[in-house]
Amino acid sequence: MVIAETSRLTLRYVVIDDAHALEKVFGDPEVMRFSEKGARSAAWVRGWLGLCLEHHYPTWGHGPYSLVEKRSGEIIG
Repeated sequence: MVIAETSRLTLRYVVIDDAHALEKVFGDPEVMRFSEKGARSAAWVRGWLGLCLEHHYPTWGHGPYSLVEKRSGEIIG
């Protein structure tokens, strides 16, 4: 589900196909250095995505979003 768009960017719900890009983010020790538990495994990311898709969005109507660059289709945030 798209939340907002600009000419260059799309803000949308996370989807299971975002797993690979999010594994790079959550698995990076530098990015996660201020997280209580540090870098996360690929299995953790997939479980977290499942929780978002099965619980957060249906229950609360919102959750984490992916910021996608339209030109490349890459998740940038």
